Amino acid sequence: MIRLEYWDPAVVDENNLELRWYYMQQPGPHSTWGTAENMMSGTPEDLEELMRTVQAPVLVFWGRQDVFATHEYAKSIADTVPHGDFYLMDNAGHHMEEERPRDFAGLVKAWLDMPVDGE
Repeated sequence: MIRLEYWDPAVVDENNLELRWYYMQQPGPHSTWGTAENMMSGTPEDLEELMRTVQAPVLVFWGRQDVFATHEYAKSIADTVPHGDFYLMDNAGHHMEEERPRDFAGLVKAWLDMPVDGE
């Protein structure tokens, strides 16, 4: 899990891994893949039409070293929602908020502080 989800395993906290594992074992939805059957078969749920109805501003973050999907995929999410922004973080894997928490928090705060069109 560490090799796949983190670009720099040295920043991974053992407690964080234990919590992640614990919550993954709990019942309920854990991904945008829809049902467990879809997830296990590798068939993602198509959420494109639903995403086109989102009216809130959306910030899509992606780690450049994420091995699960390309940043082009993440950019397509930002392009699908009507008010999507995209940020590609270098030196980060699937969990940039854990690998680079200060940078992540600073960027989120700056994005939240930006004026919205018409305000």
